[in-house]
Amino acid sequence: MGYLILEMREGSGYGDSDRTYEFPARYLRQFDEALADGEAIALIYEPRREGGRRAYVAWTRVRQRPTRPTGTGDYVAQFDGGLRSFDQPVPFALNGIPVEHRLRTLSPNEYGRAVQGRAVRPIPEGNALEILALGSASYARTRVYDLANESIETRERVRKTIEQIERDARFRDRILMNYGFRCGLSGLGIGPNPASKLHGVLDAAHIRPVSQNGPDAAGNGIAMTPTLHRLFDAGLFTLVPRKGAIIVERSPQLHEQLLVSDRSRLHLEDGMELLLPSDVAAAPTKEFLAFHREEVFLRSA
Repeated sequence: MGYLILEMREGSGYGDSDRTYEFPARYLRQFDEALADGEAIALIYEPRREGGRRAYVAWTRVRQRPTRPTGTGDYVAQFDGGLRSFDQPVPFALNGIPVEHRLRTLSPNEYGRAVQGRAVRPIPEGNALEILALGSASYARTRVYDLANESIETRERVRKTIEQIERDARFRDRILMNYGFRCGLSGLGIGPNPASKLHGVLDAAHIRPVSQNGPDAAGNGIAMTPTLHRLFDAGLFTLVPRKGAIIVERSPQLHEQLLVSDRSRLHLEDGMELLLPSDVAAAPTKEFLAFHREEVFLRSA
């Protein structure tokens, strides 16, 4: 499996989308090399130009050699399954060292030249996995991968890491779609924006935590803003089925100062109803709600 960085930005002049990437012929060799084993992982980087975030914002798989549509000079790569947005953007540099170069022997004055003018560029497997890990809520910690050992165990670890990150992305996309791209508690809606723009706005919260054998099932997920998600995971409120609705119950440990800032107040009150998905089958199940209430919720002050 090969790994690539693909730069995508507004105003580039190319017909990029959540499904395809358009590029000039000079980059075809990079795709061919990355696809030598039949599959490549592409990390989407948004440069600073035109107001970009200078961060890695999404990823995808490429399984087919790019093609050149009739009558055009540029090639088009197809994204297998579309873009998968990161749970949080990964900055270009960590502690002053570009993430792409953490396992390379480059001096600081070579960092810029290594990426300048290279909208499509290969990246070592270890660096690519670190970016994937840093972009995933389940793997949100700095990890430097030592992949010098080409053993079966190492290959299996790589495969499992990518599969888990992909499962996380599928779960998140499914839950956000079930809730109409809006928070089930605050009602904050973002609409079906491009996947690479969704990170950091809405989360897919597990009701029964993954760390406690919570599955990636529709009935175990709720779309929430990141702040509400953190409060829910901390047991500072729970959700209780009541007469055809699901309502909020606040913990005695949820102090008012956690909801108030100098400019606003987070609305989270006892009895507030969860905005349920239109598909009844996608609503939270009583089993998972009961687990959260019994095992996660902080009942006493």
